Amino acid sequence: MISNVNKLKAKMVENEYTIKSLSEKLGMCETTLRRKINNKSEITIAESQKIKDLLNLTKNEYIELFFGD
Repeated sequence: MISNVNKLKAKMVENEYTIKSLSEKLGMCETTLRRKINNKSEITIAESQKIKDLLNLTKNEYIELFFGD
C-alpha cells in the first residue's frame, strides 16, 4: 500500500516520469501501475524498491511513502 500518493506523484513529476514512462521502466502495463498507485491493487516490496531507485528516493522518503502511517 502506498501511504502518501500525493508525495509519490510529486516525486514522479520531479524526476520527469509519467505513469506511462514509469510503468515501462517497471515492466508493467500503465493500468496496473495506476491501480497500484491508487491502492486498488497491492504493490510488492520488489516493485516499491524499483520505484525507490527510479525516483531517487531517500531511505526516509521510501519508508514514508510505502510504510508510513
